[in-house]
Amino acid sequence: MLFPVMLRTVAVGRLLSVDADSCATDRLVDIPTRAAARLVIPPPTEPGTPLVLRGRVLRTDGAPVAGALLYVYHANAAGKYPKRPGLCGAARLQGYLRGFVQTDAQGQYEIVTVRPGVYEERDTPAHLHFTVFTTRPPRAERATYIDDVMFDDDPILDTKYRARLDGRGGSGIVHPVRGRSDTLFVTRDIRWDRIPGVSPRSSDDVEPSREVRLPPRPVRRSSP
Repeated sequence: MLFPVMLRTVAVGRLLSVDADSCATDRLVDIPTRAAARLVIPPPTEPGTPLVLRGRVLRTDGAPVAGALLYVYHANAAGKYPKRPGLCGAARLQGYLRGFVQTDAQGQYEIVTVRPGVYEERDTPAHLHFTVFTTRPPRAERATYIDDVMFDDDPILDTKYRARLDGRGGSGIVHPVRGRSDTLFVTRDIRWDRIPGVSPRSSDDVEPSREVRLPPRPVRRSSP
């Protein structure tokens, strides 16, 4: 798979907490203190349709939220959560198609992966799970899930199913656009004011004025 480069990847900071004895838990045990604004999830040999998910995290007034840490995981093209030796904590259940991404100074993030497939039961649209950490440094107790990213061309995502969605973090329904090399491009902006539990007055909340210093964005090599 060939993926276009949009946001430059920077090194991930140290992990917030990793305890060898906690590997058997179902909790996230590998939360980083900082992450890149661009996340590449699958190994080069992962089968499936390449997917580039871009978006911004925005406040009610449109101000970007810099430094917001997001966690995402999803099934593979066959609708399974693939496992491999050495997975720890929540990854033992969620598989290796997962990772952390952090918004840059403009509130932007980019995730490069493959389009997930539907579950074998075919009762749930194909989706990517999203969790948002609302403080810096990120704390597990201040993490909350938002609406999954789902695709509007999925026949399972009918009117009845859409009516069940909560709109946590805004709508997660995206419209795939096919670009070069059959890569799908989608956009999912996240509304900070639609995330339950966010308290703008808390001193440790992520603030739009607190920038994450990243290298300048390179010239785009391709577009959808």
